[in-house]
Amino acid sequence: MKLGRLFSIAYIFISITFFFLPIAGMFLFSLFGGEVPHFPFNSYSGRWYSEAITNNDITTGAMNSLLIGLTSATLSVFFGLTSSFLLHRVRIKRPSIYILIVSLPILVPALLVGLGMLILFRQIGLYNNIYAIIIAHVCLCSPLAFVILYMSFSRLDKNVESAALNLGAPIYSVFMRILFPQLKYSMLSSFLLCFLLSINEFIVTWFLGGFVKTLPTEIYGMLGGRINPAIYSIGVLFFIVTSGLLVFLQYSILKKQSLMRKL
Repeated sequence: MKLGRLFSIAYIFISITFFFLPIAGMFLFSLFGGEVPHFPFNSYSGRWYSEAITNNDITTGAMNSLLIGLTSATLSVFFGLTSSFLLHRVRIKRPSIYILIVSLPILVPALLVGLGMLILFRQIGLYNNIYAIIIAHVCLCSPLAFVILYMSFSRLDKNVESAALNLGAPIYSVFMRILFPQLKYSMLSSFLLCFLLSINEFIVTWFLGGFVKTLPTEIYGMLGGRINPAIYSIGVLFFIVTSGLLVFLQYSILKKQSLMRKL
């Protein structure tokens, strides 16, 4: 029993160290005051954070990534919500086939998705612009939103919705007053997950974006030749933002679970 417990503690410690040690090193290098980071450090400075924030290419890529992420996440939640609502409220023969078709983009490697969309978009002239990236990200993220919302719909009581409709409530009021309060945390969770997936996506963005600058493609471009120390600052800032969103996501899930237990 003691040996198993020690093994579990050692495994957790090694896993946490393996995950956080590179992040700690990245944070340490981001504070180096010279041009080329090396040990021992001669000076510490926040100059690379200032350069990362004031660099036009980085800020343009960050703003494009933010726009793409927000738009893709919003559209993904909309399509996931409508698909899951359709599947639960309309009788469809063999719904498992429908679920499989909708979930296919998750199963296909991103490299194949990028190549396939590149060939398609070049044929129709939708290439080398931000709209192609948004469409591709929606195709990748909407199945994730569908899975989350589909599971939430399966836990709802259809009788409450049917009673409201029988009493003359319009479908909009039924959704806003009955469905939305029960689905809002699932919608928020799917939105944040789709947003994080979109802003971190590189392969499909690199295939379809062309000269459109996003934060992942800018970071990739900075890795060629001599590494700019500002890349460490970008990584730290990116880690803080994504970690904050994940903490907020976990908080919303726990809050939803506590509310469900009270019902």
